[in-house]
Amino acid sequence: MRLNLIAFLFFAVSASSLNAQHSGAPIRFYALATPAEIRPAESVRIEYVLENTEGKFTAPDWNAAGFDLLGELGQSSSISIVNGQRSAEYRFRYLVQPRDTGEVLLPVASVTTGEATLHSEPLTIRVSALAPPGRLQTQRPRKQDVEEKPLKSLRPTVRI
Repeated sequence: MRLNLIAFLFFAVSASSLNAQHSGAPIRFYALATPAEIRPAESVRIEYVLENTEGKFTAPDWNAAGFDLLGELGQSSSISIVNGQRSAEYRFRYLVQPRDTGEVLLPVASVTTGEATLHSEPLTIRVSALAPPGRLQTQRPRKQDVEEKPLKSLRPTVRI
């Protein structure tokens, strides 16, 4: 009896997952830069974000684009199904330092999905001696600037 229940739940979840994968959620691929304005010799965090599809990510050639790659900050993924609607997000993070000053164009990355090859939209960051230090500002595609606040401490709280 218990085995039948487990099999039923497995097939129910599988069927809803397959149905949710074709929910029609928009597919997006874009880049984020944090901060969008830095001083010379400072670094910038770049995130390439893929939403609502899977694919093979191809990182840009940082050296050819005039950036020093200080580190790969990792990848993350998030998949959720709510009321039959599937959404997914994949993030690829890098820490880089531009070699030039002025308006610097971030390199374009690409993702190859089953249907097509997607390219991130180009973003620019400003490298200037006049830039305020420590300013956290994220540059989003289509000139949508968003202020980010530092995270509070994530210490667990114990109440008795």
